[in-house]
Amino acid sequence: MDAKRPECVIRSPVRRPDSDEFYTMDFPRKPCACMKISPSTEERTLFAQRLTSALKRADLSCSPAQVAHGFNLRARGASVTPHAVRKWVLGHAIPTQSNIQILSNWLGVNAAWLRFGEGQRHNSVSLISGDLPADPHMMSMLHDLRSLPNPAQVLVRGLIDVLLEAEASGQNDNI
Repeated sequence: MDAKRPECVIRSPVRRPDSDEFYTMDFPRKPCACMKISPSTEERTLFAQRLTSALKRADLSCSPAQVAHGFNLRARGASVTPHAVRKWVLGHAIPTQSNIQILSNWLGVNAAWLRFGEGQRHNSVSLISGDLPADPHMMSMLHDLRSLPNPAQVLVRGLIDVLLEAEASGQNDNI
């Protein structure tokens, strides 16, 4: 065995797909300390705490079924099961980076903070508050609005205009 190659790796011949030639490749024999397979228990627990904190701050349920439903509404083609969300919330697993990005956009938090606890907790939105931390509800609503097709965005804009007019005229009780 090579001195540079750890004992947990086995060298094996591999046939080239386009010819009869072989080359050697290292494959893991079995997981060992030199391979980092998954995040530590502490990392998973801390992620779960940050996720539940962000859900609560956004006034969302921590119910796996409800979180999965809300996630899947925003996940354009990707989807998660309540069982997967349950593992996130209980600290048994950490979602993929693309799923963390969807969660962070939905919850109005920084993806690096959600995954690693690094950086500022909240995203800042200069369009709303001059680089001040935005309300998680507003962040979620803006992200959802941006994900709609243009005709739907125009419709929502019209609805907002009607609501503002009703508010200004004192007719908001009739809505």
